Amino acid sequence: MPAGWSQRIEAIAAWLSRLPRPVGVMAACDSLAEQVLEACSALGLAVPGEVGVLGCGNDLWRCELRQPALSSVMLPGEAVGMEAGRVLGRLLDGAGPPRRQSVLFSSPGIAARDSTALAESADPHLSAALAIIRSRGHQPLTVSDVAAEVGISRRALEQRFRRWKGCSPLEQIQRHRLQIAMHLLRGSEMRIKDIAEAAGFSSAEYFSAAYRRLTGSSPAAFRRAARAGDAASA
Repeated sequence: MPAGWSQRIEAIAAWLSRLPRPVGVMAACDSLAEQVLEACSALGLAVPGEVGVLGCGNDLWRCELRQPALSSVMLPGEAVGMEAGRVLGRLLDGAGPPRRQSVLFSSPGIAARDSTALAESADPHLSAALAIIRSRGHQPLTVSDVAAEVGISRRALEQRFRRWKGCSPLEQIQRHRLQIAMHLLRGSEMRIKDIAEAAGFSSAEYFSAAYRRLTGSSPAAFRRAARAGDAASA
């Protein structure tokens, strides 16, 4: 355990105990958000029910291995690196140092995980179903699997879920997978075939068809447009 870790947890816990709840906490980095989660655990505060926690940096090792998994703001590392390379190139070409100024970059988005995934239904079966989809939707998962785990029939789950969310459980699973895929399309160099597999689709063809049904475009077109937008904002 890092030196001073316990003292920091105690200080954060003291601060959290004075806040009205429910409350949301955004930390400047994922390591600090980890400490907020530890402080919540020490106080017996439910995350995200009483305290929603959002980190910054999307450090997958820190975010994915936490319980609950940590939501985090993704940083535009590639765009920052390209800008640094551009400035360095000018210096190597003999240009003087640039005028000191702030350069703003837009975030690719938020990687939403369990630390901010509030249960939005008073029906515990529906809340449990949504939690399963959010945590395991990228794995082989069927609506029958979800219904069996929450303890109701598939028909009852589909009817109640549609009244609540306006979509079927299967559509919710597909939306979750597409959200994962869109993050990977924008923020990685993975092949579309590998992205489809990582997001939980049975094949690249099925992924492309599902994506086109939702957006009217192809995954490759989205990747090109996203990169063009990132380059323009750099």
